[in-house]
Amino acid sequence: DKIATMTTNPLLWSTATTLNATSPGHFDKISTAKLLLVGSGGIGCELLKNLSLSGFQNVKVIDLDTIDVSNLNRQFLFRSKHVGMSKCQVATAAAVQMSPFTVASATNTDVTDKNNVLNYEYFHGNVKDDQFNINFFKQFDVVLNALDNVDARRHVNRLCLASEVPLVEAGTTGYLGQTTVIYKGETECYECQPKPTQKVYPICTIRSTPSQPVHCIVWAKELFTLMFYHGEPKDKSMLYEDDGDDADTDTDKHEEAAVEASKSKSTYMDIVVVKRPSTNDENPPNKQQLQDYALASLEALFITEINKQLGIDKYKGAKNAPKPLQLRKLETGIRSTVAPSATKSSNRKLYDSTVWSTEQCVAQILNCVEEMYSTKSGRGRLREGTVDFDKDDPVAMNFVTAACNLRASVFGIPGGPQTLHDAKGIAGNIVPAIATTNAIVAGLQILEVFKLLNCGSPQGLAAAVAKCKYTYCLRDKTRKGYYLQPTTLPTPSPSCYVCKKSSIHLTIDTESWTLMNLIQNVIKKRLGFNAPTILMGDSAIYEEGEDADEFFERNLPKLLSNLPCGGMKDGTSVTVEDFTQDMEIDIIIQHRGKDEWDEKKEPDLFIIGGKAPAPKQAEASTHEQSQDKEAEVGAAAADDDDDDDDIEVLDEEEVIAIAPTAVTTGQEQGKKKKRAAEDKPQDDAVTLVTKKAKRSNGDDDAVVVLD
Repeated sequence: DKIATMTTNPLLWSTATTLNATSPGHFDKISTAKLLLVGSGGIGCELLKNLSLSGFQNVKVIDLDTIDVSNLNRQFLFRSKHVGMSKCQVATAAAVQMSPFTVASATNTDVTDKNNVLNYEYFHGNVKDDQFNINFFKQFDVVLNALDNVDARRHVNRLCLASEVPLVEAGTTGYLGQTTVIYKGETECYECQPKPTQKVYPICTIRSTPSQPVHCIVWAKELFTLMFYHGEPKDKSMLYEDDGDDADTDTDKHEEAAVEASKSKSTYMDIVVVKRPSTNDENPPNKQQLQDYALASLEALFITEINKQLGIDKYKGAKNAPKPLQLRKLETGIRSTVAPSATKSSNRKLYDSTVWSTEQCVAQILNCVEEMYSTKSGRGRLREGTVDFDKDDPVAMNFVTAACNLRASVFGIPGGPQTLHDAKGIAGNIVPAIATTNAIVAGLQILEVFKLLNCGSPQGLAAAVAKCKYTYCLRDKTRKGYYLQPTTLPTPSPSCYVCKKSSIHLTIDTESWTLMNLIQNVIKKRLGFNAPTILMGDSAIYEEGEDADEFFERNLPKLLSNLPCGGMKDGTSVTVEDFTQDMEIDIIIQHRGKDEWDEKKEPDLFIIGGKAPAPKQAEASTHEQSQDKEAEVGAAAADDDDDDDDIEVLDEEEVIAIAPTAVTTGQEQGKKKKRAAEDKPQDDAVTLVTKKAKRSNGDDDAVVVLD
């Protein structure tokens, strides 16, 4: 299980000899440079190996993930005994072990050698945590990204811009990959160009007329959220239905609306949501109660609801009308069928590749319900509202596979029933990760770091950046026979709202969207803000972060047009600030009524235009395309890579409500001005409160004075 090391390291010797020959003292810069590595998965492991063998002695690593069995075939710093352990802890210890200077082991927070030469430190946490703020990033000479999602990449991009530290970014998707360097004012930032968007399926298709296995997978993921997400907002799942209490005040119209609502309202809501088992640890549900809940929910979903829709001729004229499941099969699955289990299977591969029967699917769903409600930890997650779909979560994936197969059976979808392996592939649209591609881009990242460190002084960093390249890793060789295609680093886009602080235009229905919807779907999910403060004129209407006033939460359920300060209407200018990212943009609101939207062509029901880059769907390259076009497509594909299993989510990513986050950003935080706007119905008056924070001249012991 030990990693083989060599007494004489040829890579280190070659690096020192070559660099010192061409630039005296360069190797000393390598040994003293302070680097931050974000991510220690597929690319991250290769980077740590390269950093250690190249002589880098001061490296800090951040990663939130733990090691899974599926990582072992390509993340070579991990062994089977490490499954379940922190990736950054194990990878950091392995990197120190293979260092040419000495061998050491990991402690809780530090990894150093006995001669105190190496300083490899790991942080098992989220890079968006408060401790990893702008001041934290300023201590490094270079930051290297080896991340697995666009959201975290955007956050690191913004922190590096704010701290003016060069970022070496890389990504892979199968055989495609790219490496680039980002530096404030000199190069294009990560958000200068649009990123591929997830494919979105119309809600009506998912809810009512599925025709493909992927439709059932998306529906099953939404059902998982509906059954097990107990947090806010309640309508996080698109299967959720409210009571329709906003009906017209006219009596006749109200009665008509009530009749129509009763016809269209699904029968499962009163069972699946209203009659959820208790999450109280003092009075936990027993096995019989969980069985009753699972059976009642499945009967409502796959029998009662289907019969109701058939009864109102919803599928009249349909080529294949749905057929309700038999209650007998549901009861058999609940009472007497044993759920398929990987631990009880003698062959894991056979377990993954077996299509479960209807009864087994029912038993599997019951098993998932029991997993959630019968354990104290499961009930704790339910109470806290932290349950979310994750393809690497066995409970979530088993539930989605079983629910998908039951729905596919009801609608008679060709090729509908899926094995666990197939369902997981569809749920994440997994592109197999290629270890060789990870190794190539990691090597290219190290070469760019060498160039950046050879700048001579901080003032010479811009000149060093000019020597760096944007390098594409191609599947098919170029006309000249190369598989790597270096190009000049692109300059910043003048229309980028991140690095050029451009304003953007947002087209939206201000009379149906609430402030909560705007924050979750646009400001956080689409624009990537972490802890936003929203201002209209000089008045704040919402804020998150340290000292955030709970007063503003009353504005969350309000329609945009009914907000304080006159509301958001056509032509309104709104400022959004985020002190954790040193970000500020102006959004120009353009109103479009609800009847003017085409949900099939515009499923998001909002459009970002003006100077903001509009995301586009990545295209597949063909042999007829030029090599330049192939390189561009390769970069687009790799932008949303996952260094474990490259993923592009098939359905519109669920909205994740990010809780207010504490902020500690040094001098930037000292500049913050908080303004409170209070909406008083009687006179629509606005009260302004300003807090000015002044920071005294000091370093670690600085004092903030409020006046």
